[in-house]
Amino acid sequence: MSNRSRYFKLFSFLIIASSSVFTFAQETTYTGIEFTGLFGGTTYNGDYYSFPSGSESWGGFANEDVSIYPLTFTDGGEITFTGSTAGTDAEVYFRFEYYPYPDTEPSFNTISVTVSGMNNAPYSIDIPSQGANTFSSFLLYVATPDAPVSLTDVSLTATFSSTDVYGCTDPVAVDYNINATSQLMDENGNVMCTYDLCENTPGNGCMYANSFGPFNEWFGSSECELYGGTPCTGYTEGCTDTAANNYNPNATNDDGSCNYQSGLVWSDEFEASNLDPTKWDYDIGQGSWGWGNNELQYYTNSLSNVMLDNGYLRITAKNEQFGAANYTSARIKSKGLFEFMYGRIDARIQVPIGQGLWPAFWMLGANIDDVGWPQCGEIDVLEHINTEALIHGTHHYNNNGHQYSGGSAACNAGEFNVYSIEWSPLSIKWFLNESMYYEADISSNAVSKEEFHEPFFFIINLAVGGNWPGSPNASTQFPSVMLVDYVRVYQENAGCGEDVDNDGLVTVVDILLVLTEYGCVTECLNDINMDGFVNVSDILMILAAFGTEC
Repeated sequence: MSNRSRYFKLFSFLIIASSSVFTFAQETTYTGIEFTGLFGGTTYNGDYYSFPSGSESWGGFANEDVSIYPLTFTDGGEITFTGSTAGTDAEVYFRFEYYPYPDTEPSFNTISVTVSGMNNAPYSIDIPSQGANTFSSFLLYVATPDAPVSLTDVSLTATFSSTDVYGCTDPVAVDYNINATSQLMDENGNVMCTYDLCENTPGNGCMYANSFGPFNEWFGSSECELYGGTPCTGYTEGCTDTAANNYNPNATNDDGSCNYQSGLVWSDEFEASNLDPTKWDYDIGQGSWGWGNNELQYYTNSLSNVMLDNGYLRITAKNEQFGAANYTSARIKSKGLFEFMYGRIDARIQVPIGQGLWPAFWMLGANIDDVGWPQCGEIDVLEHINTEALIHGTHHYNNNGHQYSGGSAACNAGEFNVYSIEWSPLSIKWFLNESMYYEADISSNAVSKEEFHEPFFFIINLAVGGNWPGSPNASTQFPSVMLVDYVRVYQENAGCGEDVDNDGLVTVVDILLVLTEYGCVTECLNDINMDGFVNVSDILMILAAFGTEC
């Protein structure tokens, strides 16, 4: 167990705790650190750390004392130790990570030093400022194979330029900091505290008793156990009615969200532990020309950018370097997994507000790989940019080049709202919280709108920068989070072989009554298949569009 020292510039007395603790407000020192966690083929016999030939290139040693985490180096810091060798000089360096693999970022390596001689000698390594980044892994690497090295009296000092003291402010946490003036949060806005009892945790999540870090609010049971943690599951809010469309078998407390609307053909309530691979795939990278919009982010599938969190899809944009990009975020799609034509789409979404942020829930034609854009068509169910008190709904198509039209509605997008479209052979209608704010004609009489009579797939993303919003500035808050409660698709099916008027016969009158149920009779009778005639083939296509098979 390391000792933690905190130096208060305004106080000179000694505070006694479970380990020797004496602190000034802007500096924290941990002493007696050991690296007892071995990985990648390394060895430690209690005296010497060794990196044998044949070990994995990433092999090293981890500090397993969670009481020192999380670490921050707002104004830099220092590592000091006493070192000696078994006879061969050894190069060593240290590494700090946000979490261990695979969610390591942000991370950084110190410079290396060469430990020389068999007699103990003092060594030190300066830590440059790491800004507001936090770290929950402290690792040692011996870069010289077959050169055992002894490191004792390892001490780690973190300095702070701020007058605020960030730390765990929860008195029941293991790492409660009585001197903390502000709660330390991770990059996803979650509390950074370590617990030893589930009953003390702030909610459901994963409690760690090893070096993997503090309480993790977004890991489910399977991920938690994979990383050696203890799942803490008290109660889960959700729909508990098995007859509802969005019944959640894991819910223990009904939150009044049960949905009974008929015609549900596809949905994701995001109640699982992980994103459903049968429904969603990822777009990765920076795309061509910033995904065609000069966007600034690199899209990843990292848990730090996209995860399921207590019944929500959580997409997080972060200000961090990844490849050539200065930001990371996520973009998921249903392409090749769920593609459909016509129906009603509902999605309950909360988006972040800030200059240069561009969250969107939208659709592309499934034939985009064959015909390209805009020939495939695009339907933007929701777009929001910057700090506007507006949301936008648009459709894009080809008519001797890119054409588009759409509408906007006043909205506090920083709160949850339900965004909907009703897509039929005649039109696309956009709704905000059940109130229609725009309608587009896509009937056969509309000019060059054939794109919208083909299957489409979903995309959900949070872009940073781009032609429309412009770049972030000093006022933009990172990390920024987009939350999606659910996505639902409805297609009514009354059946065209039914005796709707109960006259004992199934005739064209019944078919017209079915069309009436869908809100269209004569106005629906257009040349849908564009063969120059309005006949039964067009009626069957209309009915099929609403999910009615004849």
